[in-house]
Amino acid sequence: MSAGIDTLAQEQADLLAALWGVADGREGYFEPQGLEAYRRNAGAIAERALGAAYPSLRQCFDKGSFAGLAHDFWHDRPPRCGDLARWGEALPGWLADQAAAHDLPPWMGPLAQGEWQLHAMAALADQEPAGDTLARLVEGDPDRLRLQLAPGTSVMRADLPLVSLLHACGSGLAAAEVPAASDRADDEGRVGQLIELGAPEIALFWRQGWRPRVRALAPDEALWIEALLAAPTLGAAVARAGPVLERMDLTAWLGQALESRLLLAVRDA
Repeated sequence: MSAGIDTLAQEQADLLAALWGVADGREGYFEPQGLEAYRRNAGAIAERALGAAYPSLRQCFDKGSFAGLAHDFWHDRPPRCGDLARWGEALPGWLADQAAAHDLPPWMGPLAQGEWQLHAMAALADQEPAGDTLARLVEGDPDRLRLQLAPGTSVMRADLPLVSLLHACGSGLAAAEVPAASDRADDEGRVGQLIELGAPEIALFWRQGWRPRVRALAPDEALWIEALLAAPTLGAAVARAGPVLERMDLTAWLGQALESRLLLAVRDA
């Protein structure tokens, strides 16, 4: 049994090597017509898989250009497992390395990073909010409590209008907020102007129930959420945020965080 598995694994490795053009003579093991068919099919699969993970990025290319980019990325960073939904994580860094060769604008790397964040969050497990959770803030010691934020919560600081660009393509929005195609075209024109002006945005990523979300953050709220993510207790987060909380309406923020399911519960630290 083990020998058979090893043989199959070696045959698959030889086929992949032949497909990537690094077979060192192993192409001779396969029929040329069959190998070419595999290569064409791999290119189509690469384009579909990458487009599913990066729909906003795909809209920045014409079909032929995106297909060529997917082919090159597939060749340089081939899949390492059978689940193609997990392929593509390396694209943001690869885009930065390949920017000159593909004549890509510098904002495409951060855009891809934001899209992968949304794509990866889709596979996270759901977590339900706890009922009457804010009562614990009145009764408990902040140094013994922590705020449990939604799965996938993170803050990304970008030197471009990242949230506006994602929203213009319909990414990271609630279902009721996704704009019509005509509105998306108008938004893309507005985002293009923002990119030219270099308007930076701070992005908040979180999972609202089953749906990955992203919205823009004001600087104070970004510092507060970063403190919650980094500190082991609520008391430590308050100390870390410092004067930021003096400028925020924390009661209003807690209510909004619960409503959007950014805040799920107050837990023991």
